[in-house]
Amino acid sequence: MDQQLYNPDPVQKLDILNYKELVTFTLNEQFSKWSYDQTSAGQKCRDCCAMLQNKINSSNNTDIKLGHRYKLVFQCYVNQLAGQGMRLATRSMWNSDTDNLLSDVFKGKDFVATLFLWYVYQE
Repeated sequence: MDQQLYNPDPVQKLDILNYKELVTFTLNEQFSKWSYDQTSAGQKCRDCCAMLQNKINSSNNTDIKLGHRYKLVFQCYVNQLAGQGMRLATRSMWNSDTDNLLSDVFKGKDFVATLFLWYVYQE
């Protein structure tokens, strides 16, 4: 009896583009009326990630409902625009058939906010 009792692959793959509009909306909502303040930047990033996670978890849209085996990872950066630059890069090991990454940028008058969203399928 060498029969698998579970399916290791997802029944339906998530489409990362379903999240793009939600990520853009969340960045705009969090940072549109904010000006750079280094003391509140960390909390603002945490709030943005928590808001996006809550929106995804409470969404009634079946296209972006997560299966119990998908895990989301959020990361947000804020960089002050003061004549310097910052480059962000990521390197990950994953299954390109099931896992993906989405990033979006919001540019304010004196800062840039970047949000990364990874979703990973746990076998």
